[in-house]
Amino acid sequence: MNICLFEIANNLMGHKGEIILPSCSSDEHSANKFNDFFVRIISTIRDDIDNHKSQISDAVVMIADIKFEGHPLTKLTQN
Repeated sequence: MNICLFEIANNLMGHKGEIILPSCSSDEHSANKFNDFFVRIISTIRDDIDNHKSQISDAVVMIADIKFEGHPLTKLTQN
């Protein structure tokens, strides 16, 4: 399996050290295990988001829906 994939994942997770690759019977098996891991992580994050959404009251959601009544930004200037 391409070591760059593991380097990227480790950097994203804040691990800066020696790269130790898991042992697998083939590159395809290793790639499938890597994929399964991230699919589980993403599923967990989605479930947590859904659970958090269900705990937010309608009143809190409505606060974010207040119509903007200010002056729109038409240009940027540098002081």
